[in-house]
Amino acid sequence: MNFPFQNIIYRVVVFKATNFEQQEYSVDGNMASIDVNIQFASTNVVIQEVVVTASKRAEKIVDAPASISILTEEKIKRNPYISPADQIKKLPGVDNIQVNLVVNNLSIRGFNQLFTQSALAIIDNRLISLPSLRFNAYQLIPNNISDFKRIELVRGPASALYGPNASYGVINIITKSPLDQKSDIEGSVSMTAGLRSIAKAPDPGLTGPIATSLVDRLLLQPEMRLSYKLSEKVGMKLSMTWMPKGLDYEHYEPLEPRTGIDKVNYGSYLRGDQFQVDSVSTFDKNFELKKFSGDFRFDYKISKKVLWIINGGYSQATNLGISPLGTSQSENFKYAYGQTRLNINSFFFQTYLNYNDAGNSFIIPRDNQLNAQLLKDKSYQLVSQIQNSSKVGKFFFVYGSDYSFTNPNTDSTIFGRNEGNAKIHQIGAYLQAEYKPTDKLTLLAALRGDFQNNPEEIMISPRGAIVYKPNMHHAIRLTYNRAFNTPSMINLFSDIFERSLGNGINVRLVGNNRGFDYNYDANGNLMFGRPSSPDLYTIDQKLDNSAHLKSLTNLILEDLNSDKKFPDPNQVFPSYLDKLMKNIEGDAINKVDKLAVDYLAYDKNGFTNQEAVRANLANVVNLKALKSTVTQTFELGYKFIQNTSYSLGIDIYYSIRNNFLSTSSTATYNVIFDNAQFENALRTHLRANVDSTMAAGANLIELFDKNPNWGGNNNGDAFDEILNAYLNKNKRQTLGTITPSNNNFGIVGNDIILTPINVGTADILGTDVYMSVYPNKHFEIAGNFSFINKDKIIFSQAVNGYVALNAPKYKSLISFEHFISGRADNQTGLSYKIVWRWQDAFPAFSTVWVGDVVAANFIDFNINYTPKPIKNLTLTFSMSNVLDNLFQGFPGTAHIGRVSLLKLQYNFSSSLK
Repeated sequence: MNFPFQNIIYRVVVFKATNFEQQEYSVDGNMASIDVNIQFASTNVVIQEVVVTASKRAEKIVDAPASISILTEEKIKRNPYISPADQIKKLPGVDNIQVNLVVNNLSIRGFNQLFTQSALAIIDNRLISLPSLRFNAYQLIPNNISDFKRIELVRGPASALYGPNASYGVINIITKSPLDQKSDIEGSVSMTAGLRSIAKAPDPGLTGPIATSLVDRLLLQPEMRLSYKLSEKVGMKLSMTWMPKGLDYEHYEPLEPRTGIDKVNYGSYLRGDQFQVDSVSTFDKNFELKKFSGDFRFDYKISKKVLWIINGGYSQATNLGISPLGTSQSENFKYAYGQTRLNINSFFFQTYLNYNDAGNSFIIPRDNQLNAQLLKDKSYQLVSQIQNSSKVGKFFFVYGSDYSFTNPNTDSTIFGRNEGNAKIHQIGAYLQAEYKPTDKLTLLAALRGDFQNNPEEIMISPRGAIVYKPNMHHAIRLTYNRAFNTPSMINLFSDIFERSLGNGINVRLVGNNRGFDYNYDANGNLMFGRPSSPDLYTIDQKLDNSAHLKSLTNLILEDLNSDKKFPDPNQVFPSYLDKLMKNIEGDAINKVDKLAVDYLAYDKNGFTNQEAVRANLANVVNLKALKSTVTQTFELGYKFIQNTSYSLGIDIYYSIRNNFLSTSSTATYNVIFDNAQFENALRTHLRANVDSTMAAGANLIELFDKNPNWGGNNNGDAFDEILNAYLNKNKRQTLGTITPSNNNFGIVGNDIILTPINVGTADILGTDVYMSVYPNKHFEIAGNFSFINKDKIIFSQAVNGYVALNAPKYKSLISFEHFISGRADNQTGLSYKIVWRWQDAFPAFSTVWVGDVVAANFIDFNINYTPKPIKNLTLTFSMSNVLDNLFQGFPGTAHIGRVSLLKLQYNFSSSLK
């Protein structure tokens, strides 16, 4: 869990002259002098980027023992965006689930999930993920675009240096230091105005209000940055962003409350108790986008070798998101951090605190109870890190240690009865050695050890690399990395209500930190229970079917009582229902088979195909507690950089993931009567029972046939409505559930439990190809292509028998950029860029969100203009998805179309001398 820093004692000295090839020399910071023979060879202007992320030290990108891409300051400022993820998602190997205009789930080389940290993302050596939820909320980063110096992306595992949760790669955002600026005062003010297209078909979820006017679809985002270098030793900076107006694309899920119609109860399920209502109001799905953020930094160069940095930031946002349990409404979600760093020559120390407050956030209900679960999350994460580097002969060492403590505070709304046990301590230490036997060959080895208490594990992460560089333009790399991802707090400790089945059985997300053991009878058969009885029943036993039928009758009676059609229903209706079940209870019902239904399969398919939702009880086995997923990756890479004429990178990798963690799976199963057999048993006697009950004076016509709440069709007969009432109660509210025993803090009961599980071993083979061509100083042509050989992996234990990578097998990008005034003229001029993006279709599956994402093409366009008369003024225009191809990035999300951004920025500088 350690991060890079930039103060090092091993450097590369570069001698450059215009239109000549640069000369490079390795220099030990302890050396007093060096003799060199400088001979320049004629060539174009040469720029070879220096990176720090792969090895935690400054090195040229061609020398780095990893696959790396960079977004420089110039590239970042030429592309206005709403969230930093909008820039990163176009880099090679990056997969993105775009939830809406501001929320993105970024992963590297597949294996994406909703509401998760699929890639380790840091800014200025600090994790950006929310403390307890471990979600990379890019939209909450306090810094604005003008403060970014560069973004580095490392593809592939990096746990040997970065610790847990770096199995997929690292996204490293680096901001500017006020001590590096040329003028005493530098700053900028800007205004971004955005306009999105109108939400429309093919989104079937447009069942509520849709914004059509230009004013409603307008987005405004002013920003400012002020940096002040008081002296060569002291500097400070302040950046702020404000989004006072914005409206996201509309989308309404069919199970959600109806906007402007349904009354919703806002409250909490706490520690397994009944829902506690805080307030009741008419539901209004809020598509507003709002944000305010500020970031401050103070740099003090105490001496030539000592640098002390203090920084902190705050952001507050309102937007929709998507969680494992449904759509989340984040209102005034707050995020804050404080950080201090100390560099003493090659020694580095830092400590920081990340904190969030969920504000007025809640999960939009997906059931007929209309209970919205409030989320009260005031969690924090404290991290301390220490690192040093040294050079001994031809060896260069980087070594360090770090400690992390995460403390959740959700008032039991997220972690329920697990809250007191949901604290995570992690400590790690690492050593990396680099050896250069010749100028052309570099050998690298690293080893890291980590201990964590939840789950209690000691993990070892080795790393090895061989880099052969025949000359300064070419490098061939062979690497091996072992990395690991720990289960998140949500995976381990969640205790969250998802929906109610209306019969005392709820659907809940429960963390798997101790495992689950099922109940068996003396013959080894699975047993199930129901809320109305303390007894357990064997699913293959039919003699108790009459009792289960009686429970369905009682459910119908409860609905009749709430129907308020007649006075004193408890005295009148029980006699009706007893007569309706005459001769059915007993031999008829005791011949009916019971079967188990997978809730998630039923949620996806309904009951249109009984076999599609039937659970295979042979696969129902005791579940073990979660373990970390271990990834081993072998990679062969090639880099070629020919000055600024062209560059090429090819990476081929093979990854094996052990203890692969699935999305939340079903740990409990609904028990129902076999629907066809149940209907036959009812029909045998129900027709005669309805007739005789009506003949005895029961007004079943008024109660059922004329009652729209029971599907009344006014045909003068209550038989079909009563039959459907029993069939629907059987399918939707069930006889009971096969549940694990209460060994997990006693929080299971008879509820439907969704929990993550380790499903086995997964492997993928993939490649990334990326290149840039510069025909002359006016043009840049770039492209990338990525391939993975699977978009889903078969696992018998997983829901529906597979785990989706939630990423396409194939994706590609081609860009063409024209600098009309020439690339060397960065002060004034005009440039434009056209980008074509394509991704293949893929299956999508993350807890309750299941479906397919279709293949899609996108064209993006942007223009940058700096007028010569006003060199400090920059006008930037971008349009993503120019053709307005409405695209749904994941099931449950809106179809997103064309988004245009116009940014006007004024830069200023001043000298106090």
